[in-house]
Amino acid sequence: MAGALGLSEQGTIVIAKTLSSGTNIPGLFSALAAQSPQFAEKVYNPATGHPDPRLMIILNKKMVRGKDLARTVLRDGDVILLTPIIAGG
Repeated sequence: MAGALGLSEQGTIVIAKTLSSGTNIPGLFSALAAQSPQFAEKVYNPATGHPDPRLMIILNKKMVRGKDLARTVLRDGDVILLTPIIAGG
């Protein structure tokens, strides 16, 4: 994930971002994609408006998917976690 944000750090990365009122998750991702071509390439495609399907998006400890991404308005203090989906058996 660090590489997708253009960072060389490993582990947990914390990014604090000031957003306009009414911004939803795709709005946040579009802002991050505009600031980082690597984010646009590996995490979120602004042309389609969809995140990489191999990612799990967690907002305040609850998974958010599909149409809920656009319906969810972000608020001050919200925490979003991006993590790869891990499958196995």
